[in-house]
This record gives sequence, structure tokens and C-alpha cells, in this order.
Amino acid sequence: MRLSPVCADHAALKKHARQYDLLLSGSDQIWNPKIFPDRHFDPVFFGTFSQMRKIAYAPSFGIPKIPEEMVEELNGYLEQFSHIGVRETQGREIVREASGREVPVVLDPTLLLTAQQWSEMANVPEGYPAPADGTSGGYILCYCINKPGALSSYVRALAEKTGLPVVQLCGIRQK
Repeated sequence: MRLSPVCADHAALKKHARQYDLLLSGSDQIWNPKIFPDRHFDPVFFGTFSQMRKIAYAPSFGIPKIPEEMVEELNGYLEQFSHIGVRETQGREIVREASGREVPVVLDPTLLLTAQQWSEMANVPEGYPAPADGTSGGYILCYCINKPGALSSYVRALAEKTGLPVVQLCGIRQK
């Protein structure tokens, strides 16, 4: 897939979008308004910077229901998509309630590849030496939308038990 350079703002997204045939949005909790600092939808994840054809694959709302005052806004965003497949059944219900559209629940994209395919694409992180015994080594990856909170003590105990280093990707999403 040909990817655009990293874009820092709406104007850059709009400029680079012109060179593509369609905009594919997904996955994870890109449509969860509650994870952004202002607790509103981020229009970028709905492709508002472009009028091109839009498809959504496995976006998640990450919440069971959209606040009533945000349903009309969500419907406006959803109208721009020619195809939508959501990650969870609750997402399907949210789309149905907001737009009247029936959309399928699709597989999380991380599960579309086999373990072997993921291994072939994997890179050893910089500064992380490959083990001398030829194995892949290892680490504990802690990935949270917000700060790990109660999970911290569990991760620490797991690291002590296994002797593996912890790589932590946590924090509130930034626009």
C-alpha cells in the first residue's frame, strides 16, 4: 500500500489526500469520542479533510452508546462512507441507531494474518539485541488507551516473574 507522509494538520491531510483513490479508516477506537481530551469525535478519523470515496474497516466506538447530543453529528460523518464494517456488535448497533444503516461486524485486522505472517514482518526493536540462542527474545507489551492504573501492579509482577522487559504504550490519545 502506498502511504502518505505523516501529516501534522488538516491542511496537510487535505493536500496529500488528492493523490489517492480512496480513504480507508480503521481500526481500534478511532470513533470513540470519550478518549480525546475534548471528549468529542475527531473529524479526521471520519475523513472530513477529503471528498473522496471513504470506506471504514473495523473502527471501534469503544463505548456501548453514543451520547444523545452527538448522534446527529455521528450520522453526518457516517453518511460520507460508501462501506462500513465495524469491529463489535455494539458498534453495529450504534451505526444502526445513528444512521439506520445495517453494517457487518468484521474481524479485527490484527487477526487477518497468521502468526507466521506477523513473524516474517516483525523487526527487532532498535537497541533490543536479538538473543544469542536464535529465539525471538521477548518483552511484555503494555498497550492501554489511558494510563494503566490498576494494571501497573500486574505488569510489574509479570515482569518480575518472567524477567522480561516492559514496553509501555499508554496514555491519553492526542489529536
